[in-house]
Amino acid sequence: MLPVANILVDNNPGTETLEITLSGPELLFTAPAVFSVTGAPVPVTVDGESQPMWSRVIIQAGQKLKIGIVENGGCRCYLAVKGGFPEM
Repeated sequence: MLPVANILVDNNPGTETLEITLSGPELLFTAPAVFSVTGAPVPVTVDGESQPMWSRVIIQAGQKLKIGIVENGGCRCYLAVKGGFPEM
């Protein structure tokens, strides 16, 4: 599942992703980005609007991504962001 999420956003397959178990976060993006969510079925919304899993999604600065509770089997999903997650 990890390489697919990265491939969808044009990252190298080994780029870090966020592994989400059972229930996901709500994230405020401070810059435009491209993301994908793969793995177990989970509701994905941007500012309350449903977004597809297993595809590239563009999000703008100031928008909120919410990943809900895993549904219908499985327990993990994966969030990839183009360029990966910056080190602090």
